[in-house]
Amino acid sequence: MEIPANPPVVTLEPRQVLQGDFAVLRVDQPLPGEPQLHVGGLSEQPKLFLLDRQPTALIGFPAAAPLGAYPVRLTWDGGEWEGSIEVVYKEFTVDRLEVTEEQEEVYYDPRQAEQWERLYRLRSTSEPEPLWRDVFRPPLDGELRVTTYFGEIRVVNGVETGRHSGMDFGAPTGTPIYAPARGKVILAEEFIVSGRTIVIDHGLNLFTAYYHCEEIHVAPGDWVEAGQRIGLVGSTGFSTGPHLHWTATVGNTPVDPWPLTQGRVADLFTRSKE
Repeated sequence: MEIPANPPVVTLEPRQVLQGDFAVLRVDQPLPGEPQLHVGGLSEQPKLFLLDRQPTALIGFPAAAPLGAYPVRLTWDGGEWEGSIEVVYKEFTVDRLEVTEEQEEVYYDPRQAEQWERLYRLRSTSEPEPLWRDVFRPPLDGELRVTTYFGEIRVVNGVETGRHSGMDFGAPTGTPIYAPARGKVILAEEFIVSGRTIVIDHGLNLFTAYYHCEEIHVAPGDWVEAGQRIGLVGSTGFSTGPHLHWTATVGNTPVDPWPLTQGRVADLFTRSKE
């Protein structure tokens, strides 16, 4: 068994996150054996990847994550490291929608369960390295008009239905949608609720998704670059008007996508996948 010559340095940043945010764990050297990572209190455990043989993971917390300390434990042959992440309160507004009976039928259509389950399976694996090169760009050009923020408590016809999984940007039908960073398209098809939907794997268990498109200009398996047009804004699926719903997930855990445009994870890029 190979024992590290020097004790490994584990970096966990930030140590305090808002509800709906994420943290990054990194180790400064390879670890012997098969390192394992576990975060107490999370229903979806983070995936550990090896960047230049150095363990690295994104740790996502849902918008409704209970407040408090979450123990983090990293183990390897002959050693372990323990730390914690504190989740602190974030205020979320309430998004109240009044929709028609026909729209309500779409929203509660039981056939959607099979579609979401397939998407969850697709996001259960990811490219083993970060594919992005820099800060993520917004998915639309020009001045952005946010109509619904990430994590808002959604109430449909007086019934609370959960949290908003992304950000909604109001824009005219036909407005171009752009990939925010390099990645691989894993889904491009029409869903019942999200309408014409695109999902991109950016590597390291980080994904983005684009809902309600009027047109889709990519196909599963396509590699896309930052700034490449992938579709057009529309109002397909469960929608009250033309807009882009933009979601980011760590695995299948929705997180606030906006920090990606502010430099979060930009420094994790090591090399592009040819």
